[in-house]
Amino acid sequence: MYREQHAHVQGTMPEDTRVLPMHLYSGATVLSSSGAVSVYSLRMRVVNVNTKDVRWMTHAYIPQVEVRFVETSKVQEVRSELLQWISHIVFRRSVMASHRGAWINLTGGDRVPVSPRALLYVCDKPEERAVMCLKGTGCIFPCTPFMVEREDSCSASGADPPSRDVDETVRVQLKNATMGSFWVAAARRAEVKLEHSLNSVVPAMAAWAGLRNGP
Repeated sequence: MYREQHAHVQGTMPEDTRVLPMHLYSGATVLSSSGAVSVYSLRMRVVNVNTKDVRWMTHAYIPQVEVRFVETSKVQEVRSELLQWISHIVFRRSVMASHRGAWINLTGGDRVPVSPRALLYVCDKPEERAVMCLKGTGCIFPCTPFMVEREDSCSASGADPPSRDVDETVRVQLKNATMGSFWVAAARRAEVKLEHSLNSVVPAMAAWAGLRNGP
């Protein structure tokens, strides 16, 4: 971890609290299919453990949403919402501990305060869009980190696009998710979803404490 980032993290935690860095992984690759259900895994590993073995622990299996069960236009949003619910349920205690701290027991009997931080989320391109609750296909801005239009993505005009404002994206996702069902709400949601190429679902990752103050 870089010194500046380390200083930011240390400034958000009580004294002597250690960072517990975590790598998360999920992929759209189907692990098993019995004909009735298809699933893929949600996994995690702790980075700073003194061992030669790299251990990924499977915490959940995420069911695939079959297109035939949902309207085609809603499949991506349903998949994103399902991933967010499962991520929240599995890591809710870690998310709280990233802000408040937690105590863990060491092998020798000692107890140390830690703050879990998700430093890396490993996934493929389609899963990346689902993690961020962005539209995967059929949208104006198909790139996750940049606001480059689909028509310009392979041309010289799209070589230097503006970066996506993550804070602004999460803010409008929160607004859409809590807007309710008042008159013209549906039209407003559709306008925002088109403008930012997002789904009206809030990413569970947005609740983690990051490498600076706050989530």
